[in-house]
Amino acid sequence: MTSLKLSLFLIVSCRFTTYAREVLSENLYSFTTMAGASYSNEVQEIVDKLDVDVNDKHDVISALWRPVEIAAFPDNWTYYIEESVNGVVHRMNILVLSEDDYGIIHGQQYDVKRPIDYKPKQYEFADLTNVELESSTPKPGCEILFTRIERNVYIGTYLDCESKTHLSAPPPYSFTLTCNTIAAFVCSRSSFELYARLSYIFFKKERYALPAQWIEGVNYTDPCSLS
Repeated sequence: MTSLKLSLFLIVSCRFTTYAREVLSENLYSFTTMAGASYSNEVQEIVDKLDVDVNDKHDVISALWRPVEIAAFPDNWTYYIEESVNGVVHRMNILVLSEDDYGIIHGQQYDVKRPIDYKPKQYEFADLTNVELESSTPKPGCEILFTRIERNVYIGTYLDCESKTHLSAPPPYSFTLTCNTIAAFVCSRSSFELYARLSYIFFKKERYALPAQWIEGVNYTDPCSLS
């Protein structure tokens, strides 16, 4: 009889067990707070035209790094990534972030299924909870990595898995994330974007707040505050 009661207790207990996501670490909080924004390198286009001594050429790019809640990843930290090159949407991904024991931030890329006649920034403020993905598995060999080098500076590598011209491994971009900018160096001429001697410099336009569920129970200092 005792054994039966124990079995019933375990069954009932398991039925009512819930699995909440882990608490957002200070490192992930800082990264996600800093990254969440819309970006543009429109200032760089002007400099390219004026500085004939450098004679450099960059594509005109706008990008979204928007923290979102995705039903397919209920216990993860997820970002919607969009890039438009010269007014044409080139990249639409969901980025699933995690942190290892050494503070390295990992990101897995999932392609978003693009609606017909989608326009740049159409998803900037849309509810993406049930956004449709091309696949339920991440793009193989496309993990991104970031590491913190100062309180509010991260460097990392973002692989160009949209490029169709590479023969083996996807060409990388070298990234530096600060409070107000992202600097991205196109490391290979096989990337979609124009190769340039100077990094692409993207200034933040619109900042996005983290979802309330992410910061519930945490009390970290904004890494870009003056205090």
